[in-house]
Amino acid sequence: MFIKRLYPKIRQLKLLAPLAKKEKADIISIFDNNIFKIRVSHGCCFQCSYCAIRFAIGKLRSRPLEEIINEFKEGLKNGHKKILPVCGDLGSYGIDIGLSIYDLLKGIFQYPGDYKVLLNDFNIYWLLKDFDRLKYLLKSNQDKIDWILLPIQSGSDKILKQMNRGQYPVELMKKNLTELRKEIPSLELKTHILVGFPGETSKDFQESLNLIKEIKFNEVCFFKYADLPNTISSCMPDKVSEIIKQIRFVYGVWFCSIWCRPYIKKASGTR
Repeated sequence: MFIKRLYPKIRQLKLLAPLAKKEKADIISIFDNNIFKIRVSHGCCFQCSYCAIRFAIGKLRSRPLEEIINEFKEGLKNGHKKILPVCGDLGSYGIDIGLSIYDLLKGIFQYPGDYKVLLNDFNIYWLLKDFDRLKYLLKSNQDKIDWILLPIQSGSDKILKQMNRGQYPVELMKKNLTELRKEIPSLELKTHILVGFPGETSKDFQESLNLIKEIKFNEVCFFKYADLPNTISSCMPDKVSEIIKQIRFVYGVWFCSIWCRPYIKKASGTR
């Protein structure tokens, strides 16, 4: 029934035909040579049930804050305008050395200058965990932030729990992101959505679409789930068929072309 309902809409998406042939979406951003990259940590402290990368990168190992700040100042001194902290999960920075992402961002933002920080791979759990302080910090330094990528992965509490990402309830996400939108309307929000996770029903998929519609992310990157060796999810039952995953992927891209809002810059108009 779900396929029949979506098929007429899918047929109209001639412009999206090339996307339908890809195994997964393109990377949401292209990092050019003008971006100054600073390694802030290695590894990850989460254990997502679908992730195989964590087996290779190991546990979280944060670099000393002083080293990072010194590299940041060197980047500014050399004329770099865009700064990209590199890590597996930016939000988890410092928890292994008695610090936090708040300490890192505060340390960076204290320096004046004409620069933008790209907050990539920021697990929303850490934003919700210290929301009031981080909201104030982001609002106070919004002119120094290019965008923030919060890879939510699903708008369904059931699927998030099966992904082992149930630490952030959907309703709390909606509440805090709506507040963030209201307080910092110029902040560009991006996210990732993984479709076709084992056990994902049409209702679960619709809940992801509802979240996108409510928050109106500036950009959403869809990925199709695939079993990876030695992951917990690869052994889960109720696998979603490839045709259903493909339909949800293409429909999601089309849906976002309607509900993702264009980024409005205060000083220079639309982008």
